Amino acid sequence: LRDPQTPPRKQTQLFAIHDLANDYIHTFREKGRPKVCRMIWAVILTTVIGISVYLIWKLLVDFFQYNSFNKSSIVWKDNLTLPAITICSSNYVNYTAIKAEFSKTNDTKKLLGYFDNFLKVVAQFEGRGEIMNHVNVTEVIDLVEWEEKEGFLNILFKNNVGTLLVGKSDYKFKRWGRPIQNWAKIALPTELGTCLELNDNGKFIQSYSGINGGLSLDIDTHVPDYLASTHTKGFYLFIRDQDETVMLNQGGYVIAPGTENFVKLHARNITRLGGNYGTCKDVLSEYARFGKHHETVRECVQHQKI
Repeated sequence: LRDPQTPPRKQTQLFAIHDLANDYIHTFREKGRPKVCRMIWAVILTTVIGISVYLIWKLLVDFFQYNSFNKSSIVWKDNLTLPAITICSSNYVNYTAIKAEFSKTNDTKKLLGYFDNFLKVVAQFEGRGEIMNHVNVTEVIDLVEWEEKEGFLNILFKNNVGTLLVGKSDYKFKRWGRPIQNWAKIALPTELGTCLELNDNGKFIQSYSGINGGLSLDIDTHVPDYLASTHTKGFYLFIRDQDETVMLNQGGYVIAPGTENFVKLHARNITRLGGNYGTCKDVLSEYARFGKHHETVRECVQHQKI
């Protein structure tokens, strides 16, 4: 038997309320817990509240430490500098040039047949593993041996967008036809072939709106030059700042052949907040082609992921 002087570990009290209207009894149970349990819960709640107050205080201090604001305004100007424009063809290899080169001798004609067979298989399958299970390995080895001797096909027969320009002038600005003076600075070799880069120096100043006040080009897609495995035919159009690096796998517009496309632009300037906001710093870009410039936020994020 327990000593009557020893207090029980838990004290339980029952309360009963008789509900005369509904003719049933409500029973309430109250348990008295030891002081140790109540002290532990008090410490836990105090700690949680203290941490919450500290985090809120730290956030407020960090917010009010730097002057930041968002200001939006509309400014009317007599003229604006057009952004830089990059145009690339989705056809990175000129199949017409490959066919003309391989048709010169009987040995290369055989290789052209191997190449056509490989393209037919590629056009049917998307996964590389599936492709390798259906191609003729012997024919692929012969093509690889030819490339080791003569050079890679995507380099020897790289497509050039400059040869696709149509008209007496290369482009028109403010309705006046103008030729490209320095192709070495305007043509950029990429994995998509040779791309055109216009207005990198920011000399295109538009003084009136509309089609007649902007830049226009006529380009021939040359669909027969595309590989049979190419799904998208046309051009990639990138509109960017003068000091911005083009990421060919992100953004841009796809221009389909046989169409007339218009792009209307609105100028908007966005600057970074001061202070220690974010982890991107003002460091020089590794991809600058015309002078030095700081890397963009996109470049910074890609470096951090790598």
